[in-house]
Amino acid sequence: MMTDNSQQKQFSPNNNPAENRRLIGITMGCPSGIGPEVILRFITGHKEFGDFRPVVIGDIAVLKRSARELKIAVDIINWQPGNKQLGQGLIEVIEPADYPADDVDMASLPWGEPSPVSGHASIAYIETAVQLINQSILQGMVTCPISKSALQMAGCTFPGHTEMLAALCNTSNYGMMMAGGQLKVALVTIHTPLAEVPQRLNEAEILRIIKLTGKTLEVDYGMPRPRIGVAGLNPHGGEGGLFGNEEKLLIAAAVAMAVSQNWQVTGPL
Repeated sequence: MMTDNSQQKQFSPNNNPAENRRLIGITMGCPSGIGPEVILRFITGHKEFGDFRPVVIGDIAVLKRSARELKIAVDIINWQPGNKQLGQGLIEVIEPADYPADDVDMASLPWGEPSPVSGHASIAYIETAVQLINQSILQGMVTCPISKSALQMAGCTFPGHTEMLAALCNTSNYGMMMAGGQLKVALVTIHTPLAEVPQRLNEAEILRIIKLTGKTLEVDYGMPRPRIGVAGLNPHGGEGGLFGNEEKLLIAAAVAMAVSQNWQVTGPL
């Protein structure tokens, strides 16, 4: 699940030196995509980052090219442990080891065109970020958009970030949550064609996501006894079976099971 840190206490840079701040890795996403521009505008557009210090997992040459084309004045440097520099006009980057392969000129990749090279690069950024988290060098990661087409061209079978991160973390108990303000939404099916959603639903999976969501709200958001509403699948919640029976056969059963396990759940809504 993704964690919303918008409620975290903010600290003054003067009271919290750059080298003491928590490192958050930002994976660059597809080097032919929007990620480099998003990173440049985000980092140069902020005077401070509170208790955090952003470091990009990506490609220096691509970022420099994007900065030139966008006319953004910024120094883009290799991140080094203990580097005390931080502020506007500076972006620190960690490039994956042994990268790029075969002396590929990453900065020459055309914008907006997915390729096997950009797919391999996207994978390398994500894998490197996870490795750095496991080594306690990074304390978290933020991901810029990847191209699913480029991933497939590179031979990657994962449909998206979520499944890839789960595999890299060696877990089968994972989910996707979209969080903003007071609203936090967890999904039972992800990266699934709409026509296949009914076939992917089952009572056990719905119950798993309910429990995972509840635990995430308790542990990551500090919400004791969170209230969870489970949405229906069909229009009007199936209208008693007139528009589908998934609510009656699957969702209601999962909700009842969650309630029996002391979760505060209502639905299907």
